[in-house]
Parts: sequence; structure tokens; C-alpha cells
Amino acid sequence: MTSRFVQLYAALFFTDQLFGIAFAMAGSLAPAIHLAWSASLGALALGTAAILCSLALPVVVQLRHLPPVLHLLPIYHLGGLLVLESVIRSEARLVQSVIADLPPAALKAATLHGPDVFFAALVHSCVGLVLGIHVIWIADSPARAAGR
Repeated sequence: MTSRFVQLYAALFFTDQLFGIAFAMAGSLAPAIHLAWSASLGALALGTAAILCSLALPVVVQLRHLPPVLHLLPIYHLGGLLVLESVIRSEARLVQSVIADLPPAALKAATLHGPDVFFAALVHSCVGLVLGIHVIWIADSPARAAGR
């Protein structure tokens, strides 16, 4: 990979996946940790940077004629965010159907503490980590073979 942006994106992608694994595991044991992280400025900054870079990566891949396999990372990342959001929303509907008069803050806390949300986040991050390693390895193989 000759592009600095791709290297930056790969580091950001792996950081995001590792944080996802760590906080999904910590959240299943101590949900307050996960809730505190999800409401923090660090989570907002990391998430926003990862989303913006995921939106920009396909353009960089096309302009620099990089291996097309790199398109898999932003597709997986953004698609995973949509799937996780749908899991959170369905969990919120389930909690709200059981407890009708729950204030919004309590509903968010109850939803994020659900085992389905932790499991979905853990699976998404683990698969993303393995996929990311393989995609970067495949994309870097021609450069390694050419002696770059």
C-alpha cells in the first residue's frame, strides 16, 4: 500500500475494531463501562473519524488505482454500523414494549445493556478485525512482490 491515507485508514479501522472488541467484552461484564465510553467525547471522535474516512476511502482507491479489494473495508464498516443500529433499535422497541413509560435516558441505558447488543458488537468487531487483516494483506501483496 503506497498511499498514506490507506495506511491511516487501516490503523483507524483496526483501532475501531479493537475498541469494539474491548468494550463489548467489558460491557458484558460491567455495562457502566460501555455506557460511559459510548457517551464520551473519545468515542464520538473515533466514530466520526472512522465514518468520514470510510466515506473517503473509495475515492482514494479509485484516484490512486489501488487494489479494488480495499473497497471491502468501508463497505463492511458502514454496513456493520447500520446492522448494529438496527439491533439497538429493535432492542429499544423490545424494552419499550415491556416498560411503556420509560424516560429516553433510561431507555438508552437499558438498550445498550442488552446482551443482544453486546453480542452483535463483539461479533461485528471480531469479524471486522479478521477481515481487515486479510484485506490489507491481499492489498499489500502486489507491493511486497514488486519489492516496494
